[in-house]
Amino acid sequence: MVVDKDVITVTGISSPDATVSINGRLAIPNAEGHFSLELIISPDDNPLAIEVIATSVAGEELSLVRTVIFVP
Repeated sequence: MVVDKDVITVTGISSPDATVSINGRLAIPNAEGHFSLELIISPDDNPLAIEVIATSVAGEELSLVRTVIFVP
């Protein structure tokens, strides 16, 4: 994905009781499992890999990586 803003919002849905991290930062799901976190990016970060990791209370883990390129 190519973006032209220096702040992006990463959003998703998981189990409400899952632990979700986005590039190592905690994103707390609400009662429906929706989570979001704003990331500040700069041209020096290009390309930026965004890794989302969701871990269930049973220890199951699911990860997803997306690449973002910032073009001011």
